[in-house]
Amino acid sequence: MIRFKSISTVLLLAGFSWCCAATLAQQAASPLAEANSPNEQLVPESNPAVLAALELPRTKPTHYLSAVLALVDLKRPELAAPILQELIELNLSDEQQAALVAEFGSHRMLQLARTAALAPAGQEFAEASMTAAAARSRDPQRIAQLIDQLTAPTASSRTAARLDLAAAGEVGVVAALEALARETDPQRRRAIATAIVYMDPAAVDPLLGMLTTSDRALRRDVIRILKAMQVTLAKPFIATESSTTSAVKLLDEAIGRHRRGMRLFVADENNTVALWQWNDASKKLSATRCPVDDAHAIWAARLALEYAKVRPDQRLVHCQALVLGLEAEGLVGAGRTSVIEKLLVTADGDMLNLVLHSAMKHDLPRAAVASAEVIGARGDIGALFASSPNPAPLAEALVYPNRRVRFAALSAIMALDPQSPFPGASRLPETLGYFATSASGRRAVVAMSNSGHASTLAGRLAELGIEADAANRGGAAVAAAQQSADLEMVLVDVDIDGPGIRDVLYALRTTSATGQIPIGLLAHGDRLDVAHRLANEHQRVVAFPRPQSAAALEELVARLEGISGRDPVTPQDRAKMAGAALNWLGNLLARENTFYDLHRQAPIVEAALYLPALTERSVATLELLGTPASQRSLVDFASHLNIPMKSRRQAAQAFAMSVQRHGVLLTEAEILRQYDRYNASESLDADTQQVFGTVLDAIESLRAQADAAQLFPATYTQ
Repeated sequence: MIRFKSISTVLLLAGFSWCCAATLAQQAASPLAEANSPNEQLVPESNPAVLAALELPRTKPTHYLSAVLALVDLKRPELAAPILQELIELNLSDEQQAALVAEFGSHRMLQLARTAALAPAGQEFAEASMTAAAARSRDPQRIAQLIDQLTAPTASSRTAARLDLAAAGEVGVVAALEALARETDPQRRRAIATAIVYMDPAAVDPLLGMLTTSDRALRRDVIRILKAMQVTLAKPFIATESSTTSAVKLLDEAIGRHRRGMRLFVADENNTVALWQWNDASKKLSATRCPVDDAHAIWAARLALEYAKVRPDQRLVHCQALVLGLEAEGLVGAGRTSVIEKLLVTADGDMLNLVLHSAMKHDLPRAAVASAEVIGARGDIGALFASSPNPAPLAEALVYPNRRVRFAALSAIMALDPQSPFPGASRLPETLGYFATSASGRRAVVAMSNSGHASTLAGRLAELGIEADAANRGGAAVAAAQQSADLEMVLVDVDIDGPGIRDVLYALRTTSATGQIPIGLLAHGDRLDVAHRLANEHQRVVAFPRPQSAAALEELVARLEGISGRDPVTPQDRAKMAGAALNWLGNLLARENTFYDLHRQAPIVEAALYLPALTERSVATLELLGTPASQRSLVDFASHLNIPMKSRRQAAQAFAMSVQRHGVLLTEAEILRQYDRYNASESLDADTQQVFGTVLDAIESLRAQADAAQLFPATYTQ
C-alpha cells in the first residue's frame, strides 16, 4: 500500500494538478530533459497520481520515502531517483533509518533494493536501513523496555510490545524466556507467558530446551506455553502434569520412535540442528549447533529421564535413563547434571553393572565410559564378581571394540585393585600390553595382492604423516592390524587372498583391537560394485577406487577419518594411555606376589624404551620386572651411544636397582661384553664412562658381597 500523508490531501492535489498538467509535467520532467537529446520532444506528465506523489510536501524522512515508494508502485521509478538522492543527502542517523523500516516494513525496503532503475543507491540505502533496524531490534535496553511494556495498562501498548519482541526474532524470544524465569510477580509472569505464546514458532525450540529446569514453577509455565502452542514433541511432558498413565504411554512411544531411527528434527545443509540448553544457576538460555544424530540422542535422553521421574519404582526404566542420559552428557560435554547425579547416587552396584552392560550392548560408548568410571570410583570390588562365574561387565569391557571403553574398564579395575583372581582376569595383562604398545604416532595397514603396489601405497601414506605396514596376504594384514595400538585405518584391496576379502573383513570386525577401525575397501573400476556391496554389509567400511593420485589418497584418508567417530583417539591420547599402562605394569611387578601373568608383556615394555615419550616409564617398569631380558634391555639401552645421556643414566641406575632386588641375571658372556664396553670407553666422554662404570659397579657389588660372605659367614647368615 502507498502511504500518503492523508487521502484528502492526495485528492485535492490530484484535482489541482489536473487543471495544469502540462505545466507541471514540464517542471517534473526537467531533470530528465538534461539527459535526453535536445531534438527529442518530452511527453507531458498526465497521470494525476504521479503528479500528486511528486508534489507531496517533503519535510520529514517519511515524506521522502513515501514519495519514492509511491512512484515505484506507479511504475515511474526514474522520477523517484532525484527524491531518493535528496533523502540520502539528509544523512539520516541509524535511529532514523531504523524508524523508516519500522514504519514501512522490511518488505518495502526489499522492494526498494530490487528496483533496478534506482540501483545502486536504492539497494545501498535499503540495506543500511535494514542493518540499522536489525541492530535496534537487538538493543538490550530496547528489549528490556519491551519486556516492561508487556504489562502496560493499555491493550494497544501490550500488543505493540508483543509484536516488537516477536519481530526481534531469537533475541526477543530469549529475552522473554529469561525474563519469565526471573520474574516473581504473578501478574507480570502471566503477561510474559502470554507474549511468548505469540512468538510461536520461534520460541518452540528454546522452550523445549527449558524442560530440563529443576525449577518446578518455571517448568509448569513452560509446559503451559507449549500446550497452548500445541507442540507435538512436548506432548509426553505435558501429559506428566495430568495423567501418569497417559505420560507413560506417550514416553514409551516417543522413545520407541528414537530406537527405530525416526527423524524428529530438520537439519540444515551441514546436517546440524540448533540444540538449546537451559542453565538453572544463571537462568540463561544458550544454543549450539550439533549433528542431527546427536540432537536425537540428547532428546531421547530427556524423554528417558522424564520417564524415570514418572516411574521411580522401575529399575529398567532407571537403567534406560542412566544409559541414555550418560551418553547425552558425553555428547554435550557440559559436565554432569544434577538429575543424572541423583540417579547415580541411588544406583547400587548391580544397577551400575546393568548400565555398563546395556551401554555396550547398544553401542553407546560414552555411557559405557562414564559407568565404568563410576564403578571404579565406588571402590566396590564386588562389581568384578557380580556375574560369577561369568565375567562381569567391567571384565567384558576389556575386549570391547571401542578403545576408550577398554581403557576406562582397565582404569576402573586398576582402581579397584583386586587381590585375588576374578572371572575374566586373564584379559587384563593382554589389555595392559596393548595400550603400552602405543608409540603415539599414526599407523595404517595396507594390504594388496601385489607387494609392489602395497609398498607404493604405504610410502604415499607416509608422505601424509601416516606410517603404514604393507602386506600382500590377508592373514598378514590382520595380524599386523591387531598388534598396534596406534592403528588408525586399514586399506585392503577387494582382490586380496590368503584368506579372501570376506574373511579379512570378518576377522577385523570381530576382534577388540580392530573392531571399530575404519577400513578402506579398494577396487579397480570393474570391481567397484563388489566393493560397495561388501562395504554395505559392515560398519565403518568405505568402498573407494584404487587411489592413483595424491589428491585421491588424501580424499580417501579424509573419508576414513570422518567415520572414525566424533571423538577420535588422538596420538596424544594414546601416549597418555600408554604411559598409564606402563605405570600400572610397574606397580604390579613391584609386588612380591601377583596372580596376573605379566612376564609375557616384557617385550612390549622393552620396545617402549626407544619411544621418547615413554622412555622414563619403561625404564621404571623394567627395573621392577626382574628378568634376564629386562636387565639385558636396560644394559644395552644405557650402552647405546646415540641415546640422550639423561635417559642412559636413568637406565644404568634402574639396572643397579634391579640387581639389588633380583641379583645379576645376565649371562657370563653378557657380563664380559659389558667389561669390553667399559674398556673401549677410555677415549669417550666422561659422562659415557660414568654410565658404563655404574653398570659395572652394580655387577661387582654382588661379587664384593659374595667375597665378604666367605670371609665373614656369620654376618651374612640368614
